[in-house]
Amino acid sequence: DIFRAKIVNVAAAEVIVEMTGNKNKVSAFLGLIEPFGIIELARTGQLALTR
Repeated sequence: DIFRAKIVNVAAAEVIVEMTGNKNKVSAFLGLIEPFGIIELARTGQLALTR
């Protein structure tokens, strides 16, 4: 609940997590999960969507 991350998929050897937030929040989350090993990471910047 602290990071409001969403578990997207769970498999035998991997877990896919979706997390959004400001730069500091994302960095803190990555610091916590780094000991478990990060295989792939997609980190996007600001987005603007039209209606």
